[in-house]
Amino acid sequence: MTAGRNMTPDQTFTAVQLRNQAELLCSVFFGSPVSTIQGQQGDIALFSAGTLVGYMTVQHRKTRAYLFRTGEENGSEKVAGVYPSVTLLVEARSRGNVRKLFRLVHYLRRKNVPLQELPDMFFCRFHALLASWNMSNQEINALVLKCRTIGDFSL
Repeated sequence: MTAGRNMTPDQTFTAVQLRNQAELLCSVFFGSPVSTIQGQQGDIALFSAGTLVGYMTVQHRKTRAYLFRTGEENGSEKVAGVYPSVTLLVEARSRGNVRKLFRLVHYLRRKNVPLQELPDMFFCRFHALLASWNMSNQEINALVLKCRTIGDFSL
């Protein structure tokens, strides 16, 4: 069990189940938990309100990745392994889309773009691109470039 940093009893946290088993892998690929505690099924990462979290699950060769924001009040979307509900910004349900989401996160981090400060609308637009069948890397790059060029991530 990891001791929490600056945790107070009146804070509300979002719990994210972490697993590393042959039949189920659940991990965080973006975001820093306030604390990690042990649960019955494995470690549980605790995130404070307003945190952007990247979460991946692999079960029976099905890979899914989620990008969501925790909230002070429950969000509207349920994600398996996450409690309470969160504001789901991106859901990647195929290996190709998971790769594209990882590439976006990696690219933005490499360019020192503060992902935590990006508005939810940026990720919602990325999700809309991800949902289209013919999304190209050029379209993703154009979205990022538009934000970088105007210096405004509010879109």
